[in-house]
Amino acid sequence: MAISSNQDESLNHYAENRGEKGAKPEKYLKRIVKGAGIALSGSIISQILGAVSGVITTNALGVTHYGIYVLATSWMGLLADYSRLGFGTVIIRFGASYNAAGKKEFIKGTFLYVVKIQLLLSFVLCFCIMIWAEEFCDAVLNEPVAAPYFRFFAPAILLTSLYGSVISFLDGMQNQKYSVLSSAITGNFFNIFSLTLLLWLGYGIYAALGSSLIQDAAILFVGIYFAWKIFPEFLNPNIESKVEKKTIWSFALTMFVASLSYKYSFGLAMPFLGYYRSPLEVGLYAVAINLQQLIFVPANALSVIFNPLIAELYSQDEMHEIHHLYKAVTKWSLICCAPIAIVIILHTNFLLSLFGSSYVDAATTLIILISISFIVNLIGLSGHIINMVGKAKINMINSIITAVITCTMFIFLIPIYSVIGAAIAYGSGLLMNNIIRVGYVFFALKIHPFSFAIIKIILAVVMSLFVGITMQSIIKKPTDVVNVLLITVISLTIYLYAIIVNINNDDKIILSAIRRKIKNNHDVNR
Repeated sequence: MAISSNQDESLNHYAENRGEKGAKPEKYLKRIVKGAGIALSGSIISQILGAVSGVITTNALGVTHYGIYVLATSWMGLLADYSRLGFGTVIIRFGASYNAAGKKEFIKGTFLYVVKIQLLLSFVLCFCIMIWAEEFCDAVLNEPVAAPYFRFFAPAILLTSLYGSVISFLDGMQNQKYSVLSSAITGNFFNIFSLTLLLWLGYGIYAALGSSLIQDAAILFVGIYFAWKIFPEFLNPNIESKVEKKTIWSFALTMFVASLSYKYSFGLAMPFLGYYRSPLEVGLYAVAINLQQLIFVPANALSVIFNPLIAELYSQDEMHEIHHLYKAVTKWSLICCAPIAIVIILHTNFLLSLFGSSYVDAATTLIILISISFIVNLIGLSGHIINMVGKAKINMINSIITAVITCTMFIFLIPIYSVIGAAIAYGSGLLMNNIIRVGYVFFALKIHPFSFAIIKIILAVVMSLFVGITMQSIIKKPTDVVNVLLITVISLTIYLYAIIVNINNDDKIILSAIRRKIKNNHDVNR
């Protein structure tokens, strides 16, 4: 049942009211800005440093060796997540709950119990890859020559699994600052430094793999230090370790199946490319998918604080507020991701050429991925709402169905259409999954993310792209750096102007909160 026009007017009046009721939307919007600030800063730093590392790696290794590197990192990351069994979410959810209740013995017991399980599973998987690397590469890649690289990189399973749990603990204890310092800053710094040094020494692909291992180890050890700093009770023998095994296992396995089906069905594009095609195609797709991930940075940052707010409001039966935030956060997710989409669509070849001239062949693939991802930003928050209102099994069932369909498309499309087939399968599965989610939220909770403001944002994007493409057709050398910057500035200026002239009261609240945050940070740094 769609929300009525009277309800929409009520929501608008509700947001504008300066009384006690009107203060509530403002309060929640400010909390979203504050919480998203740290997460977004970490994501931006990580993306920038990751891009620097990527440019260095792709130019140093070439497409084929980069493809082998991507296959090794993809498979070890996938196996590391198998060893985590969904316990990362357990640490976040139950750690936060126990911390609020002052149950230090359960915080200690749960974390140590989870780490023991992950340590055992990741060690077994690491050992198996090191012993049977040739058989593994022959079976899943048709490339037994890649075995030495997989064997060398096998310890990443152990390191990635453990540091993932430590970062989850920091997030669960609501210390995102330490999480950002560990993963986004320390990890990427050690990665770039060691990568540059090892490449200079002439280690080639082993330099890329070795720097990734060093990055994982740095995140793990720095994360452990911060975890001990905020929770010294880990080393206190007087605090007993307690675990609700049945409860956490039930939650962990549900989340494991859901996340595995959703996230890793899409992540299997590269292993499928490696099996049916060659490392060269893997390298092309990897660069395209890495650039595509930039468009989700704003939404991921907003969801960090959006999730607990939705859980809090749902427990208070505040569906009016949930609907209000659903629309407001969706709108700002779209506003923030649109400039990324505009720049990538206008300068696809230029951006890909930064990784090496051979990567321009992935241009069509990148356009497909970005176009579909822009639409997903409009409806993607629905999955978070489903989890936060206690319906995680709906996401699990949806993810299983999506995984089967997506993997089937990989099998049929990749052998024929290579990286373009992978992009079509990935994008179709992602879009289908999120359409089902937004449909469930609409019919079950009677709320939706759509508003008239969305149409204005899309029109602003179309106008900006039209101007940018027109300028490219007029300018003789549109791929020169100066011309790229000129086209970008003019196109984004037009987009921002179109957005600014259509701001409403909620937007003013968010912008005011952002200005205050920037001012406070500036005053602190002076």
